[in-house]
Amino acid sequence: MAEKPSYEALEKRVASLETIARQFDRMQDEHRQTLNLLESLLASIPTPVFYKDTRGRYMGCNPAFTEIMGVTAEQIRGKTVQELWPGDQAGFYHQKDLELMEKASRQVYEFEVTDKDGNTRPVMYYKNVFRDETGNVAGLVGGFTDISDLRHAHEELLQRQQFLEAVLFHAPDAIVTLDVHHRVTGWNPGAVKIFGYTSEEAVGAQLDDLVARGKHQSEAGTKTQRVLSGKRVDAFTTVRYRKDGTPVHVIAAGSPILIEGVLKGVVAVYSDISDRVKMEKALWEAQKMEAIGTLASGIAHDFNNLLMGILGRVSLIEMGQNPGPPNSEHIAAIEEYVKSAVNLTKQLLGFAQGGRYEVTPIDINELIEHSTTMFGRTSKGIRILTTIWPKPLVIEADRSQIEQVLLNIYVNALHAMPRGGELRCETRPMALDPETDPSCPVPPGHYVMISISDTGTGMTEEVLQKVFDPFFTTRDRGRGTGLGLASAYGIVTNHGGMITADSRVGHGSTFTIYLPASRKDVEPEKPVEKPLVKGTETILLVDDEAMILDVGKDMLERTGYRVVTADSGESALSQLSKLRGEVDLVILDLIMPGMNGAKTFHKIREYDPTIPVILSSGYSIDGQATELLEQGCNGFIQKPYSIGELGEKIRRVLDETKQPPYPPPTRSSPMK
Repeated sequence: MAEKPSYEALEKRVASLETIARQFDRMQDEHRQTLNLLESLLASIPTPVFYKDTRGRYMGCNPAFTEIMGVTAEQIRGKTVQELWPGDQAGFYHQKDLELMEKASRQVYEFEVTDKDGNTRPVMYYKNVFRDETGNVAGLVGGFTDISDLRHAHEELLQRQQFLEAVLFHAPDAIVTLDVHHRVTGWNPGAVKIFGYTSEEAVGAQLDDLVARGKHQSEAGTKTQRVLSGKRVDAFTTVRYRKDGTPVHVIAAGSPILIEGVLKGVVAVYSDISDRVKMEKALWEAQKMEAIGTLASGIAHDFNNLLMGILGRVSLIEMGQNPGPPNSEHIAAIEEYVKSAVNLTKQLLGFAQGGRYEVTPIDINELIEHSTTMFGRTSKGIRILTTIWPKPLVIEADRSQIEQVLLNIYVNALHAMPRGGELRCETRPMALDPETDPSCPVPPGHYVMISISDTGTGMTEEVLQKVFDPFFTTRDRGRGTGLGLASAYGIVTNHGGMITADSRVGHGSTFTIYLPASRKDVEPEKPVEKPLVKGTETILLVDDEAMILDVGKDMLERTGYRVVTADSGESALSQLSKLRGEVDLVILDLIMPGMNGAKTFHKIREYDPTIPVILSSGYSIDGQATELLEQGCNGFIQKPYSIGELGEKIRRVLDETKQPPYPPPTRSSPMK
């Protein structure tokens, strides 16, 4: 029989049990405190938090989860996500939980949840396992953060990035980004187009080494230092260089890239203004040529009046004497000198864009073949090759003026080939569109192209820039007027076309002419010489130059006409009123002080619309003369004219106006 424990032993056991009980109570208190702490912690977390057991069943959640999902901790406890929110996404979500606990890993991923209001929200899930006292996985704890604002901000950022990339890609300007050491970090397609370097060639290189040369390197370095010091470089005009070394005029600007006040890099922008510079230069050249042309035109007009006096007097002397030496030789020589002077004034008027005398449809192919054949006969050391378009190329032009243009270019080529060479002429149709070349000075349309090339010495860039300037020549003093190519430029421009020159030293020169094409039929060339024609009618000769009145009166009287003179428009109208219907024709100077030729013409028409009027001028038929011809003036004659030319013109106009297209006039005072 076992021995009963003593009283002391019982007291010790009871004391031990009481100690254990107190420890247990303390542990329970600590556990409750821990649970309360965890619950308080979960409740204070603003983002939804939940925890599950190893089977993926909810064990609880915090108030933030309840608020968003619309369920309580009691409602979800012991249930899976599939039981609470059935659907394909729930199955995926549950499977992710099981994989997490199986691998005892951590998960972070984006997903979507549907809240209590039925709204779908993009969220970022954060999950991790928790373990029991033995270290085994006991479940998982997870939470999610609404990333709607973050995703929206990301989408906006992405759109801005795409927008900036589109701007950079499509911008015609060169947009270059650099690091703080001035090395290229970004090189857009505009930079590739303007400077010729590919992005691969440019990125990593020093910008100034790529695009700056010579005297512009110092300027570029100064601008670089300024922008690298954190200061802007406002837009300025300068020159940079392409990969092949050719200069390009640009407007450049630079700005530092500052992030929270710290320099992170530089952006530089270059706008190519080469076309604008070319257009400004062309405009300046055109204005200069126009100013010089106005001066040259005035000189030519006055000179033609002097030549008119000389030629008229010579004609009168020739008519009044028996032919024979030595006077006949002197007269012939004077006439030749006058013709040379007339050709010089024609060049002046041609340069002044006032040299179209008689415009008719002509076939440029026929003109090229004729002119090259004639020139070839006098230039044996040159081989002339032509490439003529197989069909007629018709333009509306003054044949003699276009012949002069061609001859001037041929002569220029001849001087450039002192040891012989080849002269090539080509014609073909061409459509010009100034939109593809902003510096093109002619309107869009169909043109005839004439290309004339030589194999001569060529021209330097400096000479090429001045080749169409009046009085510019590279020939020795006294061996050239410098008007040949200048007049060619003026004549072509006056015909609505353009002429360009291209040349390199040692590689010859090419002049290219573009003239507006015409659909009219070619007219047969008129004979140059006309027989002397006389008459008996009464002529009113109007001119402010006494010399012209004297010689003109003598010339007309020698050919049988009765002549009345007037030295002004007012005097002409007074003579008409005094003679009262006796005047059969008026020869009217266009340029006069006071009442000019145009005003006088309109007053004559008011007085008597049947009186034939021939305009006369030292200028050409263009401008005001053409307008008056369109308004009913009967003819035009260019000073200086011979007695034969004058007689033929008067006779033709009188014969054409014998049957007036108007009813008999009721004459009134011409001075009204």
